[in-house]
Amino acid sequence: MPSDRAVNVELRYFAGCPNWETTCRLIESITGRPPVLRRVDTAAEAEAMGFSGSPTVIVEGVDPWADQTSAVGLACRIYRTPDGRMVGGPSEEMLTRALDDRL
Repeated sequence: MPSDRAVNVELRYFAGCPNWETTCRLIESITGRPPVLRRVDTAAEAEAMGFSGSPTVIVEGVDPWADQTSAVGLACRIYRTPDGRMVGGPSEEMLTRALDDRL
């Protein structure tokens, strides 16, 4: 991801999520640095931030895959890849596109 400007990336997750660490490593491999981590511990905290599941990637303050119909709470998040598969975190292609779109 060639750029002189670093993109601000935050990774929101809850401790029991099986996919947040993989997503964290993928973000770091693409950007060259780890994301800001924000653990969501309570349902009230999830509700207050509109947390639509773990892992949630926030790029420059925006959730690139936001869906206003998604439930809010401490749950695992499912992503639809460009080829239609459902996965537990954004793919490398999805993350790269989201990061490039914010530069």
